[in-house]
Amino acid sequence: MKKKWGASVKDILPELNGKDYIEKLQEDYELRFCRADEREQLVDFLRKYWRENHIFVLRPDLLDWQHLDRKNNRYNYVVAQHRKSGDFHSILGFVPTSQYDDKIEKMEVWPCIWKSRPDINVKGLGVSLYYYMKSTLPIETISILGISDVALSIYKHWNFRAGKMKHYYILNDAMEDFHLVKDYQSMLTNGYEAHNSSKSLERCTLQEFLNLPDQAFGEINRYKSKEYFVNRFFHHPIYHYETFLIKENGNVQGVLIARVCRNVEYKCLRIMDMTCREDKLCGMLHCFRRLLREENYEYIDFVEYGLDDEMLRQAGFIDKEQSEAVVPNHFEPFCLENIDLDYAYKTVSGLDNPFFKADADQDRPSRPM
Repeated sequence: MKKKWGASVKDILPELNGKDYIEKLQEDYELRFCRADEREQLVDFLRKYWRENHIFVLRPDLLDWQHLDRKNNRYNYVVAQHRKSGDFHSILGFVPTSQYDDKIEKMEVWPCIWKSRPDINVKGLGVSLYYYMKSTLPIETISILGISDVALSIYKHWNFRAGKMKHYYILNDAMEDFHLVKDYQSMLTNGYEAHNSSKSLERCTLQEFLNLPDQAFGEINRYKSKEYFVNRFFHHPIYHYETFLIKENGNVQGVLIARVCRNVEYKCLRIMDMTCREDKLCGMLHCFRRLLREENYEYIDFVEYGLDDEMLRQAGFIDKEQSEAVVPNHFEPFCLENIDLDYAYKTVSGLDNPFFKADADQDRPSRPM
């Protein structure tokens, strides 16, 4: 299978090259992207072999928003279709950064649902989907969030970097009773109280966001553009995201994207993405505290990989690993437990890009709304 973009893009998964079973299984299977007119067959596979009440089964329109590549009239799912029966025997879903800006050429790809039928035992069937994806798309980075133990062992075998996402939080110091966290008494603050009075945090409308200069984007992650942020967050079909401008002396330094998470009447604010580097957060503890008090949030948090710990400490955030606090990861349904989120990634770009929980499909509804 020939790459379409020339030799300048390196092979991101050489571990799969020369696997004779991949070529052999193509006698019985067609490896390709799922066509747009095969949505019913794809949803049926998810219903039968993934989870019958999965959100994509209950809300196929969300499947379309996250995975339908309208430009190419296909879904961002690689399928192994059995030639004789016509059935899908294995699928691999992924979210490329180009899903939210089709002008992005070289991309970061976020695999998500990866499943083979349990009643089918064909060597390398699931792995062949990765071979097809990496051989067909101009991928520079493959990143995964939320990984089963079995899948994680495979990624490690493929020489992916792997670890656990960091989880940071700031508690509302004006509250006495908390319902979304527990065991927090040991660390209500990280001890860093300095603030920069020239900095402010202001809500941002879509029009204000569109008026920001294009060069303000891609600073922290080379695969994200202004259009990416607009389509990923402002145009989400279900969730409403809050957008904040970080300003210093009235000048915009960056943008934070956040979402309110609730359990009954209690709520917190979770930072889902940002356009600037973490040093722009330094000295902003007073801004976060004001927001916590004004909106009655129990805390502000975010889950990330690749940011500088000291910069986040200077912004007032507490590393959950350094405290005894229990800060939830899941809200749908709400689970008051510390649940680690594993990551794995591999890149040929020569650069590491920070990533957040909103990347991949970790911040999507898990039940109808």
